[in-house]
Amino acid sequence: MIETLLLQLRDAAQHSVAFESASRSWSFSGFLTDVGKIAHALKNVRDCGCSIVGIKCKNYYHHWVLIFALDRLGLASASFQNDLGPSFQTYLNVIQPDFFLSDHALITDVKHYVVGEAWFAEVLSQENNNTTYYESRDFCRIGVAAGTGAVPQKIGLRRPDIERNIRVC
Repeated sequence: MIETLLLQLRDAAQHSVAFESASRSWSFSGFLTDVGKIAHALKNVRDCGCSIVGIKCKNYYHHWVLIFALDRLGLASASFQNDLGPSFQTYLNVIQPDFFLSDHALITDVKHYVVGEAWFAEVLSQENNNTTYYESRDFCRIGVAAGTGAVPQKIGLRRPDIERNIRVC
């Protein structure tokens, strides 16, 4: 789904940078290789019957890799803020993920797995990045729509909605 955008961008600008931080940059092919390795490591999440996976990860590169890896596995993802305050709990109650990937342990009833710096380092050092691409079962990205005085509502995007609006300039 979202990988379509990266493939189009990669084809349009072979040598440009896909992600950049203060300490490093990643090419499109490097990013997609990392996505494959992470998807391979997370294939059991798909096998356990989850449909919505929450993500909370301070490292923005790792956060994006998780979004793309879950998409490759055909799983909907929902990004959560890093602060565990009241809004986090509100969003958790609205989205109701089946599973959660977080960079540290959470105090919640939702099944979760810690995907911290050490986990990423171990997975990304492996050679295997073979993953099967799965079609999304329904929604691929989940979010919350809310405004001042409004009741937060769960919203979702499907693959065709996103792909139809991808444009390379």
